[in-house]
Amino acid sequence: MVGKQLFKSGRSLESLLTRTDAVITLLEDNLCCNTTDLAWMGTMKLELKARTTRAGWPEGIIEWDPETGEIKSDNPYILEIIHHGAEFAKKHGYIETRPFDTAIPYKDPFHNIVEFTALIGFIWHPPPELEKYYPVYKAIPYGLDVIV
Repeated sequence: MVGKQLFKSGRSLESLLTRTDAVITLLEDNLCCNTTDLAWMGTMKLELKARTTRAGWPEGIIEWDPETGEIKSDNPYILEIIHHGAEFAKKHGYIETRPFDTAIPYKDPFHNIVEFTALIGFIWHPPPELEKYYPVYKAIPYGLDVIV
């Protein structure tokens, strides 16, 4: 019966999962940066501004070291949200992105700048330092939406 439940988009859970699996398959090898690529960056200090204040998402500063994968913040709630999002992504194999119903494969978001930007970019606006790394939504023929 789960496959019959409809989301706001009008899609069933079954069709959404199939669609997500197809997107992940298409994108698996296209979005990976390894630690060596990011080592030159050092620790980045990033200001997180919530996409909406209605949900009560916290705002603040985080420090992220892409080489070690460590993130720090004076606000433990921000860290909790980021780690919870990463756990969810790891469990399901993908990181949800915006617009809704789009995703990228989960590999290692704390060492991968595209994945990290997607992870924080679902709740917060990607900081200016990371904007160019946020996955971009594009529609392709045959009704399959992908992020490139």
